[in-house]
Amino acid sequence: MLWIILVTVVALSPSEAKIFLGTETRSHDPVVKAHTAVVHRRAHFFSFGLAALLLAALSRSRWALLVSGLLVIAWGLTIEVTQHLVFGSIFEVWDVRDDSLSAIVGCGLGCLSGIRGFLVNEP
Repeated sequence: MLWIILVTVVALSPSEAKIFLGTETRSHDPVVKAHTAVVHRRAHFFSFGLAALLLAALSRSRWALLVSGLLVIAWGLTIEVTQHLVFGSIFEVWDVRDDSLSAIVGCGLGCLSGIRGFLVNEP
């Protein structure tokens, strides 16, 4: 839960914070823009993939696994819509795509018994 809160706070932070983190992609310098675009995409993939992985590892049924993946996708979509409505930024459909792909990969990895056993200490 703490991870989800942290990612949400960072995602809804002002541009200055994102510049500090290296994920703000609105630079006029093409080299800086290309570099931050890669960092930005990696940050999305890691953030939402890890959330999906953790939720998937805690899921006890296929239904719960499906719901976990869909919740992570909905969370990413909600953040993008909020950024658009509150900050007036463009709606970044590619961020929703990256969030969705990482949620699918994270859920898939969370199903693997080795990873699940490492993350969840079941009796």
